[in-house]
Amino acid sequence: MKKRGGKIFHLFWILFLTAGFFILPKNTRADAHIVINEIMIGEKNNSKNEFIELYNPTNDPINLEGYKLKKETDLDKFYYLVNPSGFKGKIPSKGYFLIASPDYFSVVSADLAYSNKSNSLASGNAVILYDKEDKIVDKVGFGLAKDFEGSLPATSPSDGESIERKEIGKDTDDNNKNFEIKKEPSPRNSSYGVIPEKESEPKKYSDEIKINEVFPNPKGKDDSEFIELYNCSKEKVDLSGYILKDSSKNGKYEIPNGTEIKPNGYFLIYKEKFKFALNNSNETIYLFNPNKKEIDRMNYVESAKENISYNFDGQKWHWSRFLTPGNENRFNNLPTSKLKIEKKVYKNMLAEFRVSAKDKDKDKLKFVWDFGDEHKSYKRNTKHKYLKKGVYQVSLKISDGSEDIFKTFEIEVGKFPKSELKIVSVNANPKGKDMKLEAIGIKNNSKKKINLKGWSIATGWKNLYNHPITKKFVLKPGETKELTREYSLFSLNNKQTKIELRYPDGKIASKVKYSKKEGIQNDETYEKTENGWEWVEMRTDADEIRTSAEDTLESPENTVPEQNAENDNQDNAEENKSEEKIQENEPEQVEGEILGAETVKNYENISGDKPVSGNFFQRIFWNTNKFINNLINLLF
Repeated sequence: MKKRGGKIFHLFWILFLTAGFFILPKNTRADAHIVINEIMIGEKNNSKNEFIELYNPTNDPINLEGYKLKKETDLDKFYYLVNPSGFKGKIPSKGYFLIASPDYFSVVSADLAYSNKSNSLASGNAVILYDKEDKIVDKVGFGLAKDFEGSLPATSPSDGESIERKEIGKDTDDNNKNFEIKKEPSPRNSSYGVIPEKESEPKKYSDEIKINEVFPNPKGKDDSEFIELYNCSKEKVDLSGYILKDSSKNGKYEIPNGTEIKPNGYFLIYKEKFKFALNNSNETIYLFNPNKKEIDRMNYVESAKENISYNFDGQKWHWSRFLTPGNENRFNNLPTSKLKIEKKVYKNMLAEFRVSAKDKDKDKLKFVWDFGDEHKSYKRNTKHKYLKKGVYQVSLKISDGSEDIFKTFEIEVGKFPKSELKIVSVNANPKGKDMKLEAIGIKNNSKKKINLKGWSIATGWKNLYNHPITKKFVLKPGETKELTREYSLFSLNNKQTKIELRYPDGKIASKVKYSKKEGIQNDETYEKTENGWEWVEMRTDADEIRTSAEDTLESPENTVPEQNAENDNQDNAEENKSEEKIQENEPEQVEGEILGAETVKNYENISGDKPVSGNFFQRIFWNTNKFINNLINLLF
């Protein structure tokens, strides 16, 4: 009994293991079923210009009636491409079967169209073929598809590309390894490779016919749109049966029988004949011979300007304002131009952008500067301020009314280099005309020559007003020089003023302020000495140090009427009503603030003259006060 039970047990395991060889998987064997052989998911101009190619590797033709084709999205949703009732036709042995969108257009026609016109493929889909028994015959997932065969989906094709099996008909159930990208799709239908019963030599057609001129946007009605063909050969060509087509589904025109084009001649077709409308932008025109072989095409993406045609010069296409239907194309003389851009551009500083352009119709030239920071200018010569450092891609578009030319270049925007410049003297009340001879002494402590043109002087008390330095003012290393109103239209009050020397970007390079309630004497200057800032009376060398401002004033525009004593005593803000007020981003001035080493802290009793008389205690108090002031000046 025990022995019999053991035999039964062994028999059970033999039957169990043997049964595994007879259990069929959901997919049939790799070399014994129809496979999905090539997939294209659309083009840029027509996203539904797509197809699915099947291949039959078996030795027998297969009737596809009752089959179905689905797509599965990356959201696990299924949609019919071809439903069971719509699937008809036969796929020959070792042959192909082409299924395509109703919008599909090619010389190779599809064997079957999608059941639903709105359906289309996209990257991340899986295409699944089922047989009559609802069993999966083949499956191909690509891109980001969640459903696929093998370890990974196939690579998704780009615009105008397809994916195709590396070996036709071979399926190892691994989409990623079985498929590769094909730059030029090659759709094949059930007629591929079939030899007709009576093979006849096909008629030869000329390939020397080219699309030569297209007029898509006439002024007024579109009826005057035209397409012009040109015969590049030296022989007459019969155009009967040639086909013109645009990128739309139904945009097709077949040239009627008996139409001929002369050697090096033109053939013109107006819209009333070819029917379809030419798009004003993003258009493609195809030319096929009667064998449906494409022999030429042209396309444009940019918008067509009104009454401008698109012409071929033998190598490139150009827009032209000269319409030449039935004649040799005529092109515009493009403007010549030369850019003038500053070599160094700094943050928060105006940079000049200039262009010299020549053209026969120079009045029609238009300019568009794109500074690469989301700002543009439509002036020929302009200025622009960059608010951040970095490298910017700058472009200039020059339009002559029909065609645009572009110039592009890079600009690196940096931080303005700081220089060691100090205000070392102030002459606010010179002898003679104050407004002409007022001067500010500036010293260059750096080792480089510096030109202060583009810098500015800000003056005032409660409010400071900015005065640009408009002329070349050069300081050599270690040189001290007086800046007058010949270079910057500042003004200095005879009692109190704050002064700032500013970089071109508005930052402060040096500053000083003075206050003397009793008023400044004639030719009394405020100077930086070893002991700090001091008032110095009656400079005997004033005329030698000063840059002869009164003699070098070049224009009456730079002169200001002489101020009288009453004007000198007015507040500085009133004197500068006509001056440009400092921008909001300039440093805020606070009354009574310590302005640094150049600034005295106490504005009372600053004069270096001793009292004429006084007792012993008064002299001690005066000397002590002077010592404290000098010490504070040295500290700050």
